Amino acid sequence: MSNHIELANTIQLLPLGSSFVQILPKHNLREAICNIEQRWKLRCVANKQIDYSITKKASSYYKPSSWSHEFMMSVGDDNWKEVSKESSIKKLEEAVKYMLDDERMEPLDILQLIDEIQRLGLGYRFRESTKCALGRIIHSGKVLKKIDHSIHTCALYFTLLRQHGYEISADEGFMKQPVG
Repeated sequence: MSNHIELANTIQLLPLGSSFVQILPKHNLREAICNIEQRWKLRCVANKQIDYSITKKASSYYKPSSWSHEFMMSVGDDNWKEVSKESSIKKLEEAVKYMLDDERMEPLDILQLIDEIQRLGLGYRFRESTKCALGRIIHSGKVLKKIDHSIHTCALYFTLLRQHGYEISADEGFMKQPVG
């Protein structure tokens, strides 16, 4: 009997089609549903209109997720990301080594590249290429001509050479010119 009452309460909340409503009496819906015999077949057809107020009430108690869609997608397959990241790192390392070994590159550009590599904390990865590049710069003598024009170039030249163990005098280059 309680199942019939629950069914009657549920049917009252549903938006029903006109064919079903015409069969039931309008004044005493609960009693009519409770007295339906078993041999009768009920066919309920819902309208295409949906009452969103019922669903809003049910879902209004849930807080929205604090996890963004991007975060949930980033939690995925870590192995693939690690392999991809490692291959990208190797490609970038090869590109930097190629730039350090390129003899056509300007000496000032090589000095700036070495300085940036060290500032990033990646100097240990390029020790051999850095030593070769600095040796090439010292033997070419091209930087000494450009030191006269820029104090930045002079400071960078002396700092990098001293950091890498080259004995270079501070009185060479820029300091020879009179200031003023």
